Amino acid sequence: FAISGGYLVHENTRAINSDEYAILSNLINLYAQESKSTPEAISTSLNTQFHIDQLQDLKARHWNDALNYLASIRKT
Repeated sequence: FAISGGYLVHENTRAINSDEYAILSNLINLYAQESKSTPEAISTSLNTQFHIDQLQDLKARHWNDALNYLASIRKT
C-alpha cells in the first residue's frame, strides 16, 4: 500500500514530461491554425485556466483536463 500511495502522490505532483509537453504544444499549434488564432493566445488561455506561468508547469494530474479544455475551445 505504501508503494502505491507513493506512486499516486508522485503522479499528482510531478510536472508533465517532455513527451506530454510536445503533444500539448503540437495540439496548440494545430488548434491555432484551425481557429486562425495564435499559439500564444491559446497557451495564455491554458495558463490562465490552470493558474500556471508556463506550459511546462502543468502538473500531470491536469493532463487530461488540459486536453479536454483544448477540445472545448476548439468547438467554440
